[in-house]
Amino acid sequence: MTAPDFAGDSAPRFAAVGAGRIGRGIAIAFAYAGHRISLVDLRVRSDEAWCKLRDEARVEIESSLLVLAQFGVLTREQVPEIAARVEHVNAAGAPRALAAAELVFEGVPETLEAKREAFAEINAHCRAAMRAPPPSCSCTRSLAGRRNRHRSGHAALTDEHGKKLRAALAQHMLV
Repeated sequence: MTAPDFAGDSAPRFAAVGAGRIGRGIAIAFAYAGHRISLVDLRVRSDEAWCKLRDEARVEIESSLLVLAQFGVLTREQVPEIAARVEHVNAAGAPRALAAAELVFEGVPETLEAKREAFAEINAHCRAAMRAPPPSCSCTRSLAGRRNRHRSGHAALTDEHGKKLRAALAQHMLV
């Protein structure tokens, strides 16, 4: 399994750890706001399993962006450009992506084992600020006593992007 080639030999400044629904949602938000982001899968997989996960993530990200286009938040023509801002990174490429990131979001499954493994990997390679799950998560409470050299950080969309996205999501939830 080989590490991904980053465009222009530089990794994105942002990373979402966990290539499932949460990580994909974070990647969409950053890509929509104009940022390149690494969508990092820490699980070591066969090449076939990795390609399947990567392809599923690409399809879901593009589908979600097309829903936003249906609500007028963006145009259909913008979807490929926005989706291309997401760099899909497998376990082999994770150390490089995490080392390059200035802000990391964690979105792995809500199990203590998954959280411990993710934080260990993030701490081993990352110099970034980190955004952890909400404190109401039972796994987070279990990890609360751990020392972490990273400060907590939150990222926000610009006001204009945030308003459009919130309006589209609110309308989508009402439909």
